[in-house]
Amino acid sequence: ENLTWRISPMECKKTACDPPAVLSNVIATSSKQAYLIGESVALSCPSGMQKEGEAEIMCRLGLTWYPTPESVRCIPVEAVPSQPSLFCKPWEKPAKGQCVCKMPYECMMSFQICGSVRPGRVNRMSICQLGALQCLGQTFTLLQDSACSWPET
Repeated sequence: ENLTWRISPMECKKTACDPPAVLSNVIATSSKQAYLIGESVALSCPSGMQKEGEAEIMCRLGLTWYPTPESVRCIPVEAVPSQPSLFCKPWEKPAKGQCVCKMPYECMMSFQICGSVRPGRVNRMSICQLGALQCLGQTFTLLQDSACSWPET
C-alpha cells in the first residue's frame, strides 16, 4: 500500500459551544464567547421569580447544550404551585411528585471513578452515573484507578 499524504482543501471545524440562548428572564452566570465540551453554565432567576428546570446546563460533544436552555424558565413566585419540596439524590430527578432514576447520560460531569458494567469493558464514570446504574438495577464492579486510562493533567 502506498502511504502518502493526501492533500485536500483545509476545513475549519467548530470545537466549542456558542453561549446558550436562554429565555429572556433566565440569568446565565457566565458570559464567555465560547464554551469547551464539558463546561457548564449555571442558570438562575431574578428575585421574585423561581426557576423551573435544571440549575446547570453543559456543553456536550455534539456542541449542543444539555439540557436545552429553552427547558429552563423563570416563573413568578406567586404562580408556583405549592408542592412539598422534593429532595432527590444526585442520580435521581423529580417527576410527578416523586424521585425517579436518571439515565446515566443525564448526569453532569463530576468526580470520576473507574468501573465496569460488563466483563472486559472498563469505563470512567461519575458517582452520579454509578448511582443511576444502581438505581436502574444494573450491576457494576468498581476497579482500581490503574485499570482506566485517564487524561493527562
